[in-house]
Amino acid sequence: MISQFDLNNQLVKYLASETSLERFRDWFDSSTWDMHLTSDQPTQDLAAEIELRLAEYTNGHRTEGELRTTLLPLVTLQIYGQPAFGITSTSATAMSRAAIPGPAVDIRIEKVFA
Repeated sequence: MISQFDLNNQLVKYLASETSLERFRDWFDSSTWDMHLTSDQPTQDLAAEIELRLAEYTNGHRTEGELRTTLLPLVTLQIYGQPAFGITSTSATAMSRAAIPGPAVDIRIEKVFA
């Protein structure tokens, strides 16, 4: 089962240039192949949006730069736990993790600097 967190995490890695488009696409294709059987509707909807943008790129309708621009609004960052958490950063993209599970907060990433 693939989760929305998994999709977001891999998408952020691609947008932050921590993984190549080819590696992201390989992961995406294998991870979402049968997701309609096990994943919830919001995760399926996110995967469909990513797939649409990848298809536009693959068919020559977008450059890779345009692909990145269209994928960026799809990224959300979910932070679990109470306010006392640490920030770790890779490249210019910050990911937060908490030691104590709790309610999620949805934060939209405005810009990724590569």
